[in-house]
Amino acid sequence: MELDDTANSATDAQADAVETAVDAVPVDTSAAESAPDAGDDADESALGGKAKEPEAADPEEPGTPVVPEAYDLTAPEGMAIDPALLEEATPIFREIGLSNEAANKVLPLAQSLMTKSHEAAVQSMIDAGAQQRKAWLDEAKADPEIGGGKWDATLHSAAKALDALGYPEGSPFRAALTETGFGNHPEMIRAMAKVGAMVGEDGDFIRSDAGVKVEETREQRWYGSKE
Repeated sequence: MELDDTANSATDAQADAVETAVDAVPVDTSAAESAPDAGDDADESALGGKAKEPEAADPEEPGTPVVPEAYDLTAPEGMAIDPALLEEATPIFREIGLSNEAANKVLPLAQSLMTKSHEAAVQSMIDAGAQQRKAWLDEAKADPEIGGGKWDATLHSAAKALDALGYPEGSPFRAALTETGFGNHPEMIRAMAKVGAMVGEDGDFIRSDAGVKVEETREQRWYGSKE
């Protein structure tokens, strides 16, 4: 029993010494106080910086574009602003946040687009007209009545008809036939060729009774016709 008491006393003495040593060690709490909370880690962006909410633009801050209720636009030279078209465009300008100055800068681009679109449309019409004239001419040349080996004679007769009708070469009517391409239409050529066949070498129309010989009696030859 004496040995056990002695051992227990020694153990208690060692425990007291350890506690005394621990209490004597100074504790630095500055690192713990400066360490970020666990919740702050969720606000860190992928690039290592803290994510921030975007700030709304201040309409009174200098440099912020002012979107007007209605636009006062000045058309470039050679361009007119359609009020109805401007009324349709205004909500779009406002939706994308265009200031009056920015909208005025857009107008030259709009003019360029309109000009190019118009030129493209006109060129398309010219190309279509050229294709139509060629198609009519090819059809006329292939026609068995007026084309093929008869083509040159057909053109000669058609020209005679136009001359006899008072439309010589260089006249406005012939120019219109060329410009519109209708002078290549098979039916126009056919009609003029038929009219030309009725024209004599002197350019006058041949009467249906011009070649009929009229027999006169002796009395008519001497005294003339009483009719």
